[in-house]
Amino acid sequence: MSPWSRATNATGSIEGPEPRRQLSTRRIAGVAALGTGLLHLVLAPEHLTVSYVGVLFVLGGLAAMVVGVALLRGFAHPAVWAVGIVVSGGMAAGLILSRTVGLPAVVGLPGVVEDAWGVLENVSLLLELAFLSLAWLERAGAGARRFRWSPRTSGGGADRGARPEGRVARHSGMTRRGALAAVVPVLGAGAAGRLLGGPSFGLASASAAGHDAGASPGGLAATHGGGANGPTFKRGDLVDHAANGFNPTDILRDFDMGKSRRLASGRTLREWELVAEDKEIEVAPGVKYPAWTYNGRVPGPTLRATEGERLRVNFINAGTAPHTIHFHGIHRAVHDGVPGVGPGLIEPGGSYTYEFDAEPFGLHHYHCHAGPLAEHIARGLYGTFVIDPKKGRPEADELVMQMNGFNTNFDAEGNQVYAVNTVAFHYVNEPIKVKRGELVRIYLVNILEFDPINSFHIHGNFFDYYPTGTSLEPAELTDTVLQGQGQRGICELRFPFPGKYMFHAHKSEFAELGWMGFFDVS
Repeated sequence: MSPWSRATNATGSIEGPEPRRQLSTRRIAGVAALGTGLLHLVLAPEHLTVSYVGVLFVLGGLAAMVVGVALLRGFAHPAVWAVGIVVSGGMAAGLILSRTVGLPAVVGLPGVVEDAWGVLENVSLLLELAFLSLAWLERAGAGARRFRWSPRTSGGGADRGARPEGRVARHSGMTRRGALAAVVPVLGAGAAGRLLGGPSFGLASASAAGHDAGASPGGLAATHGGGANGPTFKRGDLVDHAANGFNPTDILRDFDMGKSRRLASGRTLREWELVAEDKEIEVAPGVKYPAWTYNGRVPGPTLRATEGERLRVNFINAGTAPHTIHFHGIHRAVHDGVPGVGPGLIEPGGSYTYEFDAEPFGLHHYHCHAGPLAEHIARGLYGTFVIDPKKGRPEADELVMQMNGFNTNFDAEGNQVYAVNTVAFHYVNEPIKVKRGELVRIYLVNILEFDPINSFHIHGNFFDYYPTGTSLEPAELTDTVLQGQGQRGICELRFPFPGKYMFHAHKSEFAELGWMGFFDVS
């Protein structure tokens, strides 16, 4: 009997001697499936922290392990091949498409950083599919050789009976070369996907100014307020913070105390200089935005003073449009920074000095009040303003978070990018490091335009909330807070356990378009 003429018994087990080629390929396919399954299960918890799609990795991993064990033990029932090829093929197809044309319904896993383990997982999946396909094609080729009907008998007559065993027609079966030729396009597409993708999740899109599409952590097409004209999220590189001139990680703890000196009256005079200027910034990988900035960054500097001090802000308009600075707080009308009152609008090249007392204590903010007001705020002219109570607050790790967004279509119909401190998904790629048990104080400000409500939610914890920060007693203990535009509050909490804890807007659309991050508690 020819080694290619083996049959399977009723249970699907292979009977008789197995050819070395088929045995070797089947075992390699089994090892590939088993290894890929283990990787899926090891890495699935990381996927599950970000998206329900992680469930697919668990199920796919279990299926791959079952297939791998079956093949290694010689169980070659057709159902084994079907499960292995369908599962690995489906996951590989999703992998390839998500890195090329995109799969809006399931891709993205926003917030996952794909490191060397993620790359290994992707490569192993493609190898599993390749070896499973090769082994199955060889098995199918063996059956074709056994049952192939010859166009002629050995005598050359018209009889089309079966060719005797041991006499196999040339080119009747699938060869390794042919199988590899079938697999190469799959591997090539995967390689192309890797080249189009990158080491991390980031946001990708063409900006309103017409820049080339970049890449991003999403996977969902941006439809809010922009429809098909909004950004399309794909994997890609990170934002170039050096080119922006600021890094959202630094903004968290960057408090500008200004220059201070003691007046003859004994009071402290605290002084700053703020310059309005036009500047293109990158709000997500590949998404460039023509911003208006205070001191070259969005949000502007976080000004900090103590209750009762005298404050002086020297404003210079180096931009191309009229601007002002309006401070939330108590002050005279002449320093209110609105058109038609006091100096009114400060024209390009002009300057003005705002001066007032630091009161009341609490969390405030400042922004341009020139018209159209929505445009001047949405373009980036805003910042946080903290006035500490005279008695101070308990020592804490203090963080400034300004919830903002960007209408990259410039149609005033919602935003296509949402963030904290400007860069979408930044605190996913660079989680905020805090210490277990240490008091964390978050100065939370909502400056989002074109959406009436924003929110903040933290996983695995609760926080004391101080609306506007004007009271030393918290108003509530919660894990979610809503803020309208211009509202702000202080959140205080301690993390009792180490680990990574997500925070995000409790509106899925905002989170999927960039407004999410992680605390890394050590």
